[in-house]
Amino acid sequence: MIKRLRKGHRLPVDAPEPVAGDPHGVDHWRLEYDVLERVGRQLRSVGDALARRAFRYDRRYILTLRRNESPGPMTLSKEGTVHEIRFAQEQWSEHRRFALLHDLTDCLRIADVTVFHDWHADRERDLRFHELKSNPRRREGVRLARTRTAAEALYAGGPLPGPDRARLVETGVPYATHLSALGDAFARAHRAGLKTMRVPGQRGLLALDIAAAGDRWGLPEAVRQFRSAYAALLRRTRLSGERVCFGSGDSAARNTLAPPWGIYPLQPAQCAGLIADVLVFSVTLSSDNFVEELRKTGLDAPGSCRTDPT
Repeated sequence: MIKRLRKGHRLPVDAPEPVAGDPHGVDHWRLEYDVLERVGRQLRSVGDALARRAFRYDRRYILTLRRNESPGPMTLSKEGTVHEIRFAQEQWSEHRRFALLHDLTDCLRIADVTVFHDWHADRERDLRFHELKSNPRRREGVRLARTRTAAEALYAGGPLPGPDRARLVETGVPYATHLSALGDAFARAHRAGLKTMRVPGQRGLLALDIAAAGDRWGLPEAVRQFRSAYAALLRRTRLSGERVCFGSGDSAARNTLAPPWGIYPLQPAQCAGLIADVLVFSVTLSSDNFVEELRKTGLDAPGSCRTDPT
């Protein structure tokens, strides 16, 4: 619709109706497009969580299979998509094997499907990457070569796909978080609208339940309360150096390296709230403390770092 209206063409007789606004207005169709893009990312965020669970949270698979361009929107109008779905259904109905379609995710961008042959918890999982062709005559040389490179990187220590020839390296650094504090902050924000707290490591956490805050104050006053609470949190935390900030808003399926909200050890409703941006949080920490923690692990870091606090 956007392309037709930009060219001055008339709308077709069977044109769909936008949810709101004039169907002849380009801006109203842009809103439809933005909503479609956002819902697509939210669903793919769920797919990312499914992928990590299927791979037993082994980040090597994500780090390897993410190294390609995004496949774009998934649509049943493509013959390849229908072929992949049929293949996954046959794997289960005929062999009782779970087949994960990569286009359902944002983080799996190499190969079309992963088939899990072995589901025993006490054994090494046997899985296969498949590059499918709906047309047997079609050549898939580049895609097939990329899939083989990914398999060699995972199982033979070869270079990762891509021009930089990177390789997987075990750092030995444990991954520690304070996610229990985040769950507690959301539980309190559900009752009070928002909650701030200090987190170990000279960090400040602000959690916001948009629905609860709107019911309590109304949206304009909720925004003012948010800003006031954030300023008070920074004063209490007494951050040194520059401020390093991370906000959760509108981040579902935007970064293939980031763990998806669906695998966070929170209540299911809280995970869903993060995916849909009904719940949001912001973490602010000291650049001095951040640099010091990097140096403790043996990573060289600059003496200062700057980020946009917004």
